[in-house]
Amino acid sequence: MGTDDKLLKEIKNICKVKKIPLEQVFNYVNNLRVRKKKQDIGEEIFFLFIRLARPLWGKKGWSKRKAMVRVAKHLRFKKILDKYFKGADRKAFEDTTLKEYTEKSFIKDLRTVGLYKRYKLIENYLSTQSNELLDLIFDRKNYQILSKNWYKGSWLKMND
Repeated sequence: MGTDDKLLKEIKNICKVKKIPLEQVFNYVNNLRVRKKKQDIGEEIFFLFIRLARPLWGKKGWSKRKAMVRVAKHLRFKKILDKYFKGADRKAFEDTTLKEYTEKSFIKDLRTVGLYKRYKLIENYLSTQSNELLDLIFDRKNYQILSKNWYKGSWLKMND
């Protein structure tokens, strides 16, 4: 008897005790909407960031902020927003009104409100990722050591 059969048997027993028709329970379950997890959008943003920032990381004048702005302007990021945001929430990311900065703002490179919101969304999801993970991904020296000597066991000595 599999777990699905056990679960179905338990549901039937509960329906008998509560005096609810089994068809009503199945109709309720079939009509439930499956919500997209917030974790999924964070993972998609993180992988897009890695994909766009990896080739250019470490070059002169390149920074994490420039990489995040590049992600915010990318077409794939707009598709990710379409997937997770609908209606007025989605339109907020496409707002073309000019961003008004205060006197305290030092960097004023994000011109529109929509671009600023997209940047902040990326910044929030990337702040949850550890900087050690980003350093490992973007550190070319360690990457070459891992790719050349992984079979010799030298990667174990590097972490000690």
